[in-house]
Amino acid sequence: MRGWGETGEALDTIRASDVRLVATFKSPPAAVKLVMEAVCVMLDVPPSLYPDPNMAGRKLADYWDASKKLLLDPATLLTRLREYDKDAIPQRIMDKIRREYTGDPDFTPAAAAKASSAAEGLCKWVHAMDQYDRVAKVVAPKRAALEEAEGRYGGLLAGLRSKQAELEALEARLAALQGRLAESQERKARLEVLSSAAHASQLAGLEGRILELLSGGGAGGGGAEGQGQAEGRLLEDGAAVEMLREAKRLADDISSKQAAADRTQSVLESARRRYRPVAQLAATTFFALSELAAVGPCYVYGLDWFVGLFVRSILDSAAEAPGPGGPERPASPSKVTDPSDRLLLGAMLRRVLSPRVAEAGPAAEGGDASSAVLLLVDPEGAAGSPSAGSGGAAGGSLTALRLPEDVSLQGLQSYVEGLPPAAAPEALGLHANADISRDLATSDALLASLAATCGSGTGGGGGGASSAAAAGALVARELLSSLPPDFDLEAAAAAAPVLYSQSLNGVLLSELGRYNGLLGRLRGSLQQLGDAAAGRQLLGPELEGLAADLEAGRMPAAWKAASYPSLKPLGSYVADLTQRLAFLRAWLEGGIPPSFWLGALFFPHALLTAVLQNFTRHHSLPIDLVGFEYEVLRPQDVAGRLSSPPPSGIHVTGLHLEGAGWDEALGCLAEAAPGQLSAPLPPVWFRPTRLAEGQGSRPWSAAPTASLPVYLTAARRGDLSTTGHSSNHLLSMRLPMLVARGAGRGSDADDLRAAAEHWVLRGAAVLVSLPD
Repeated sequence: MRGWGETGEALDTIRASDVRLVATFKSPPAAVKLVMEAVCVMLDVPPSLYPDPNMAGRKLADYWDASKKLLLDPATLLTRLREYDKDAIPQRIMDKIRREYTGDPDFTPAAAAKASSAAEGLCKWVHAMDQYDRVAKVVAPKRAALEEAEGRYGGLLAGLRSKQAELEALEARLAALQGRLAESQERKARLEVLSSAAHASQLAGLEGRILELLSGGGAGGGGAEGQGQAEGRLLEDGAAVEMLREAKRLADDISSKQAAADRTQSVLESARRRYRPVAQLAATTFFALSELAAVGPCYVYGLDWFVGLFVRSILDSAAEAPGPGGPERPASPSKVTDPSDRLLLGAMLRRVLSPRVAEAGPAAEGGDASSAVLLLVDPEGAAGSPSAGSGGAAGGSLTALRLPEDVSLQGLQSYVEGLPPAAAPEALGLHANADISRDLATSDALLASLAATCGSGTGGGGGGASSAAAAGALVARELLSSLPPDFDLEAAAAAAPVLYSQSLNGVLLSELGRYNGLLGRLRGSLQQLGDAAAGRQLLGPELEGLAADLEAGRMPAAWKAASYPSLKPLGSYVADLTQRLAFLRAWLEGGIPPSFWLGALFFPHALLTAVLQNFTRHHSLPIDLVGFEYEVLRPQDVAGRLSSPPPSGIHVTGLHLEGAGWDEALGCLAEAAPGQLSAPLPPVWFRPTRLAEGQGSRPWSAAPTASLPVYLTAARRGDLSTTGHSSNHLLSMRLPMLVARGAGRGSDADDLRAAAEHWVLRGAAVLVSLPD
């Protein structure tokens, strides 16, 4: 360490003879006496006390007698100096050295050298010990921190090695399982080969059996009987053949019967050929059913059962009555089963029947003629939707879902078959607007698939890529001209210094650095695309993708890694970026703003944490005991309240409600308006408070509240970072709600729980940024 090496060099210059020479001084020079006093102080040697001749009762300290005792044994003195415990010097000694000696202009090695070389070395030693103590006071905490960090590192390293050992064991187990899987697959392949070899013979045998049943017990029954009779006569005529020798007259009769048997056999063969497709279909059906055994043991069917079922179905089938068929057969006017007819009937009835009803009323309970018609026209229940919670039903629907009264197997099957083909959003607790969101998401996905399939015409020839780059370069030039310059971080740090009492300045500087990185990424990629379009740079796959995204108006994939979370298309994204930068520039130039737009920040979590830090530092509270209360400002108070920052916390603007609306008159959550997917939330005061206080009634509102999650985007999903923050979920905000008495079918607590669950089922949430 700096200073300690100099002490050794200073002591090496001192000779024992020089030290003894100093001890012989009866009247030592002032410089020698001053140096020895400092050495005695460093060694904590007490001085001799003499009465002050100038003042009665006062004692004077004299270190020379004590110094001479030290100087009489130079070896012991030098040993004590070399082995001096430099790391445990009492602070009182160093304070006295710095107060009375090192600050003295006469206490220098040069001044001491004029009196004695030994005094020079001792003076250097005192100065070196002073310098070492100053450095040690700075190094000691860092050394302790280093030791602590090394301890943590050792623990983490041990944990890492343990995890690596577990990973190796899992990989070994995975390899063993993969080996067993490969063996099982190989064995299965061999079995399938054997099964397929035997399948043909089994299929042929079953086909022959079914064909025998069809030709013997079906259409060919009469022919078989004739054959039996013919064969019976042939067997009977077997004896007659032996008698031909005796009766030649029977030869012609036998020849005619043989010809009849041949004709019967021809009829049977024709019938077998006619029924062969049916037998093949039956055999194929049985083997297809036998494959269901792999699903479960309840799907195992026997051959005898299948053959019996097949024969019984033929015997039980009614003969087809003759009559006109095809286009000549009239349609039954009482049934509408064709999808096109159903669609046409629905379109016609929509012009006559009103799609909205005031209340469900008797239609939901008992049902009438119009309820069945509306159910046919609108099976998904879009004609009306009941609104639970928040003070009762706001609307009605002619579709009432109730548990079936008949809980037998046939009753449950009939109930399931009578349900609408698709569940209405109200059946799941959602608002009717959920259908609109679903349709928009479906259409967006369809258009994205079409765009990805069709491309931008770059695949038709060799100049496709260059034309796409040229089109993208035009957009790139427009974007480059609209991008503002980077922030001057040095000037920003001087204008908004990070203070202990104001943590928001640190948030501002962090945000400016992030946006500088984003602007650099955007500006660099756009310039590269322009160079590629001009032929000054190679057009690689990344630039091709950038050009295609710019031409299609999409947010480029290459920008998402450096950008804040956003679901906006290219045009809206650039406009939003410009507004964000304008907000930060106004904050930098005008100081802490009276209200904050959370959507302008890369990492809004840091802003909320800084607000809590300001509060805890002002009130000397632990930060884990502090949270937020939320007050939605009334319309008549917005202008006055937003003119200046609040006494504590911040005003937040730019929030939106999804799955719910806001009743400005009552100051609470309300049902979303039909067709309105999101509603603006008035400015909110995020007020820090102790969690113990926030558990009970809130000073600003006595109304019950519902907990709504706050998301940065409408995606409602994100990744968990290493800091424990979600990339999309910000926090949960409690907003006032109305409670319908009797909604929970119990106590007030049940009513409150039912009202809160209503907004959970609605999927109500607060969004910081909208998709567009």
